[in-house]
Amino acid sequence: MWDRHGIRLEWARDAWDDPNALVRDPDPSSRSGRSVRVLGYSRGARAVIVIIAVRRDDAFIAATAWLANGSHIRRYEEGNRHGPE
Repeated sequence: MWDRHGIRLEWARDAWDDPNALVRDPDPSSRSGRSVRVLGYSRGARAVIVIIAVRRDDAFIAATAWLANGSHIRRYEEGNRHGPE
């Protein structure tokens, strides 16, 4: 994640564990239907991070993550004002 998008693993974990994270399951952009998209705030990064994770058995494996753009941030903020997506 760091090499491609500059996201540290601990930032992604922090965003994943955000109690206000928004989860899209399945990820609407997923071709297989096995991935989820999480928008969560990372205190370490001081930013909202988008995480794509793939379901494997009973767990999720983070595939990639990047800093949220303006539309992701608005969705995160609106979701936390009005409830889950």
